[in-house]
Amino acid sequence: GKEYFPKRHSWISAMHWAYGGPPPYRDPDAIFPRVEEGFSDPDGTYTISSMEEAGIDAALVYPIDYGLSMGEDAALTIEEKHQQLAELQAKYPGRLYCFAGPNPRRQGALEIFDRAIKEYKLKGLKVLPHNGYYAWDHTLYPFYERCQEHGLPVAICTMFEFGGHHRLRFNEP
Repeated sequence: GKEYFPKRHSWISAMHWAYGGPPPYRDPDAIFPRVEEGFSDPDGTYTISSMEEAGIDAALVYPIDYGLSMGEDAALTIEEKHQQLAELQAKYPGRLYCFAGPNPRRQGALEIFDRAIKEYKLKGLKVLPHNGYYAWDHTLYPFYERCQEHGLPVAICTMFEFGGHHRLRFNEP
């Protein structure tokens, strides 16, 4: 009942799916209500069954905090996303390893990250530079220091991704 992505993200995805390939084009208004469903697997059953079918033993799961980048937050807060990931990790021990990932520019982000790794036992930090900051931005240093203190990995996304909300110049590795 709570969307994972901001509505703007879902609309951009619907537009991409409608017009991103060769004709015939589709109606983005017909796609929009189903976007969240296509991205979501709140109880992990689809993910685990797909992993079993493909012979994959374990996977990393990353949260996305697009709120500041999109100019609106999703209904599901980053804190709630971390809690949900902790539940999935507990439900599928040894299969899903979940990371924390608040936007470092979000107010209270370091405290949110601390809770994620201490209380929820998440396993690392996900950094999304295309949200508008470089991986070497000083804002991230306290996060990197926490990861060093706790022996946690950092995953930095440098992939090219569609959408006007992505600032791809920040993804340069």
